[in-house]
Amino acid sequence: MTAAAKCGNRIRLMGVLAWGKPSTQIESEVLAMKKEEVLIGATGILVGILGGYFLTNWYNESIVGEISPTGGQVSSAVAATQTSLSADEIRQLIKRADDAPQNLVFQKEVGISLYRYGASVEDSAIVTEAIRLLERVYDSNPTDRETLVSLGNSHFDIGYFKKDNQSFEKARKYYNEALEIQTADPDVRVDLGLTFALQNPPAFDKAIAQYEVALRTAPNHQRTLQMMTDALLTTGRKTDAATFLDRLKAANPTHPMISDFDRRVSTP
Repeated sequence: MTAAAKCGNRIRLMGVLAWGKPSTQIESEVLAMKKEEVLIGATGILVGILGGYFLTNWYNESIVGEISPTGGQVSSAVAATQTSLSADEIRQLIKRADDAPQNLVFQKEVGISLYRYGASVEDSAIVTEAIRLLERVYDSNPTDRETLVSLGNSHFDIGYFKKDNQSFEKARKYYNEALEIQTADPDVRVDLGLTFALQNPPAFDKAIAQYEVALRTAPNHQRTLQMMTDALLTTGRKTDAATFLDRLKAANPTHPMISDFDRRVSTP
């Protein structure tokens, strides 16, 4: 799983293709659960940083099971007692990073963790601060792929929160640079496509083109199949959508969007 698949509350992650809210109630409920999971993980990491620990391997393969500064999982006590940070705690974290601008590992650690937290609580100001820290890393090492993906994700979420096309354009810049390093990454590719689907007005032809590229390298990638089906339905191409819906069913017969897509395909 790539960083793009794991980062943030990821409105992208659940494939929202409408301004302001998910396309179905099922999707909304799943998205809420994902947001809570990521919020707990990101808060645990940031609490660890505030406690003076130095995290080196937080980017683990899970969302909830984030690696803590001491090498184990974020404790259930932290998860149970603190799922938010005060404004003062956020300022402390940012100040600590600003006081050590040459420590790029720390800039990256705090930047990505702040981004995840800010995205989870839908606070564009926090995400903007995360971008500022991550840009320090990018300016020093523009080929650090994890930083590129995180910057793309950060601008994506601001674009979604603020309905801002310029932020989606910035997200595309970083996603494209990440894809130059690793072309066959369907997670980043589908996120790139979503920047076109979510802009105002949507450019579904460009989104579909990116989904097609993603599916050439990962033909059973569920999120791409979901996005492709949704885009085709939205543009009235029901026959084509049905084909990709069948592929989604084959990849995951219990996918939560199947019933909604079936309804949309069969609706005259």
